[in-house]
Amino acid sequence: MDEYRMMSPGNPAVTTPSIAPYFGNNPAFKVFTFSRATLKATDYTSLNYDLASAPSQFNRYYTFSMAYLMQGYLNDSLSLLYSELVTNSAMQQFYRGNYFSGHNYSDPVGNEYYPITNKTWPVYWCGIGNMGEPEIVAYVNYY
Repeated sequence: MDEYRMMSPGNPAVTTPSIAPYFGNNPAFKVFTFSRATLKATDYTSLNYDLASAPSQFNRYYTFSMAYLMQGYLNDSLSLLYSELVTNSAMQQFYRGNYFSGHNYSDPVGNEYYPITNKTWPVYWCGIGNMGEPEIVAYVNYY
């Protein structure tokens, strides 16, 4: 899925969506941009293959810096995004909408994959910054 996790403060792990749609996502991958001076990631572009329209190739889906209006090192931007996802509804909707890389939540054989709803959002958000079950439960209950 198109998501990330904060392994420790300032240290995110960015996941790349699966190239196979096994879990209900459109096939996708990310191309990262790095600073020549520091070799730190500064941005990425997500490319997807829209199963519904079956294009001839993968297409640009979004670029992180343009989608979230954030510049600088990706680690810093993702740390900031974590807190912004609580209060910034536009960023939250974009994150939620892109989680499945643009998939429409069902596949040709009838499997259904549900979008992130207001009810389930706290679990997804809490999972970004918390790895253990007790922490996730505590944050969800607090949210």
